[in-house]
Amino acid sequence: MARPKKDGKKMTVYMETSVLEAIDDYSAKTHIPKTAIVEEAVKLYLSQQNVEIPQQKTEN
Repeated sequence: MARPKKDGKKMTVYMETSVLEAIDDYSAKTHIPKTAIVEEAVKLYLSQQNVEIPQQKTEN
């Protein structure tokens, strides 16, 4: 069964090749999607910077 689509937008970024390769390798080893890896990393960084991320509204 497919995962439900989440509310989101596309974003294009330019990163060092070594960082992208590390993400690719980790994703391949863990079977965690690259989007999930990057999203969690950004959330962690913002949290460490004391930036509040509003909670997504869920539909019932």
